[in-house]
Amino acid sequence: MSPNSKPRQKRPHPGDFMEDIDGAGRPRKQQAIISVATNEGDRASSATAASSPGQLQINWRSILCSALQLPQNVNDQQLEDDLLVSLGVRQPPPPPKPQPSFSIIHRVECSTGRTTRLFSDTPTLVSTDDADEVEHLSGRKEIQDLRRYADRLPGTCFLVIRDLRCCYGRGWPNRLGPHTVMEEYIYLVSDALRSTIVAFEQDVTGVGDLQHWSDITVFQELKNLQYWIFQHEEALPRFINDLAGEEKEVMAFFWSYIGDFKSPEYAEARRLHATGKTSARFLRYLLIPGAVFVVPDPSDDDLDRCMKLKAWPDVSVYTTASQRKLGPVGSHLAFNIGTSGPHWELKLSLDVLKYDAPEFRVKKHLTSLQWDRYSQEEVLITSLEVYPFKYAENARREKLASRGRMFWACRTVQHVQYDGFDAQRLRHFSAARFIVDHKSWGQVLEEKWKQRHRDAPTTARPPKEGEAFVQSELPSIENYACFPPVFYAFDLQGKRWQELAVGSDTKDVVKALVTHKVANTVSTDLIRGKGSGLILLFHGNALVSGIMILTSNRVGTFDEGFKSRIQLSIQYPKLTQPSRRKVWRNFFDRLENDPVAKEELDIEDLRGNELALSRFELNGREIRNAINVARPLAMSENRLVNFECLEKVIKVQRDFDKYLKEMNEGLGDDEVAREEGRR
Repeated sequence: MSPNSKPRQKRPHPGDFMEDIDGAGRPRKQQAIISVATNEGDRASSATAASSPGQLQINWRSILCSALQLPQNVNDQQLEDDLLVSLGVRQPPPPPKPQPSFSIIHRVECSTGRTTRLFSDTPTLVSTDDADEVEHLSGRKEIQDLRRYADRLPGTCFLVIRDLRCCYGRGWPNRLGPHTVMEEYIYLVSDALRSTIVAFEQDVTGVGDLQHWSDITVFQELKNLQYWIFQHEEALPRFINDLAGEEKEVMAFFWSYIGDFKSPEYAEARRLHATGKTSARFLRYLLIPGAVFVVPDPSDDDLDRCMKLKAWPDVSVYTTASQRKLGPVGSHLAFNIGTSGPHWELKLSLDVLKYDAPEFRVKKHLTSLQWDRYSQEEVLITSLEVYPFKYAENARREKLASRGRMFWACRTVQHVQYDGFDAQRLRHFSAARFIVDHKSWGQVLEEKWKQRHRDAPTTARPPKEGEAFVQSELPSIENYACFPPVFYAFDLQGKRWQELAVGSDTKDVVKALVTHKVANTVSTDLIRGKGSGLILLFHGNALVSGIMILTSNRVGTFDEGFKSRIQLSIQYPKLTQPSRRKVWRNFFDRLENDPVAKEELDIEDLRGNELALSRFELNGREIRNAINVARPLAMSENRLVNFECLEKVIKVQRDFDKYLKEMNEGLGDDEVAREEGRR
């Protein structure tokens, strides 16, 4: 230190000055009078007192601003607040809340070096000492721990992970270009965003629908979120508008990311799908869990199946044919492995509905799609080995749904007529009658199982595969399509069980009785169910009890043994004119209560002509037939059923009856039957 230099003064701390002030605020042990300048007035007065002998002037405000690292022109309130905070008298104000943000992370896969590295900057191509003469991607800011990196970024809601691949092996560069984003994922950071995504899924899905995001956590990579958002893009703005607080802020920010970075890709996917096509880049947008997919049968269109995708596809990449894992895959590959490049495989797990009598069960079905990731070719969606049901042709959709409706109608015991081949196409049936009885078929299977497992306990039952299927409500068109294409029924003529195909073509269709039960208007029969019942003959050691009502117009042929088993016989005499009028009125009442049939009738005209109709000598069956014939006749003439229409039909019937009477030498039906001993 030179003789002329002054000693360096220690920078005061605000607390140093407080040590010389007593509890009452008076100076302690001061040798000089200190004038404190704390505002403009004090600074002016201190300047006039500077010449007073023995007085030391200190600009306390300037010293405090310097000590607190505040500008000299700070206002007094801010100076006081910072001083009290530095002394611990007051808590510091909370720091300003950071704005929502996201960062893009590049994940570089190098098959040559067998490495996967993360970079926060954009990787560039660098030369290596390898003999393959392929440049590889590398960045300057490598990330070792992704979670710790995210923690250090205030306000970060999510990270965008972009997968880059510089090569697929030594001497095998990425022909799409090393900077081409192969896949893009969302790495969740914000818990508020996590809970809002879960709430959004609950908002757009129904009860019982597959939930994708209910169990997600923060610091988790969501590989398929962008594909799911694509399906519900239109509903997201409305959902955000109903939110509030932090949830609204982070979800709106996420939506802005979608708009800025994904909207062009979404628009291209929609354009392509609208034409019924897809490509390697947009294939993932079709494969949404919970959707129904068509799995064509290569041998027979009638055996095509519909299944529900159970989970997100599992993506595998194989660079050579030898690396390709064997398994249940599709019927063909989109390219030749080893010549055109790497082989990408999407492994799909689908739920298939199996008929496991006497119930349905859901089992797992595995398949896969393969494609050349380099290919930019646009292909028809329906040309894939598995494709979404909603993209099937209208005729194919209706065929599959119609088949399911028939299966649904046969979920209870039914008497059916079958035309066509059996499921194995080994035997052809023509107007064959079958009994569909799932419970009885299940008992047959159980008995066969017990015969093969004679050592099993008497209480043992055949094992069941998969989960039980419960469908209490009327299925949707897509769920109808998921029912199996075959079922077992008992052949009444052949006396054995047959596996039948539930096709929807006229050549292979279960029809007649079941069809009328599925869609039927109110019958015109007075006796409910007449003509649609099922008569069975029981024989052997079983005791059958119950009530049987028989009607016949051939009582003259009854033998003694048959008559002895009839407890009560009732004769119905020929209808009189008042009785016939009552029968006509009863038919009109029933048809008027039928919402379909009443639209075909001129009720006022018919009721006004009941007396005229009763003059025709008809029995109940002939009255019913007249109405049933008049309905399609009136429809063909584009008019309602009225008296004129019925009269026309009855006269045609009477002309035929007159001809028969002439053939029988003037005898009516009743008289002929008596002569022949039938009545």
